[in-house]
Amino acid sequence: AGVVGGAGGLRVWGGGGGLGARANDLPDMLGGVVACLMLLMAAGCIVWGALLRLVDAMEAEAGRLVLMHLGGLATLMPRLSALLSAGPLAVGGLPPLIGFSIAWMLLRLCGALPHGGSLAHEIPIACVMIVMGTAWGVRLLALVRLVGVALCGRPRTPRGAGACDPAWPVLGRCALGVAMACVVSVLPGAWPA
Repeated sequence: AGVVGGAGGLRVWGGGGGLGARANDLPDMLGGVVACLMLLMAAGCIVWGALLRLVDAMEAEAGRLVLMHLGGLATLMPRLSALLSAGPLAVGGLPPLIGFSIAWMLLRLCGALPHGGSLAHEIPIACVMIVMGTAWGVRLLALVRLVGVALCGRPRTPRGAGACDPAWPVLGRCALGVAMACVVSVLPGAWPA
């Protein structure tokens, strides 16, 4: 819920930044906001689609995905666990993946806002940057906890203890989704173009 809320907050900030750029007749900033929103759309569609496919494959093998019942899947399902770790890291903001690209673009857009001569004009920009940094940190902590609970430790249920990697066709579809997310992450300028 925290990860989804953080992504939604980035969309709201991007939309507000676009309205502010349009109202102040700043075409370069408006182009940057549009590119950032396109990356958010890529993160929403490609990365979350890949994560949902991975979670579905994991649920088919390990049973109901309740955090209290998961554990030890990294040793039982190494390939699927590696793919599942890559997805949250992409969303979470590990450089150079898509979450980092989005946060970097938003920070650059904050820095490009027109600067006034007084401190009153600088305080809102500083507040936005503080909130973005805090949200980014909380999101990364939530993702680390999710991956740590689900993949590390010992299995907590008999069905979880008998889990194994899914068949190659299912694993291939999951890997394709994660690979697409990584391509968009490494080449973020190609996606908006």
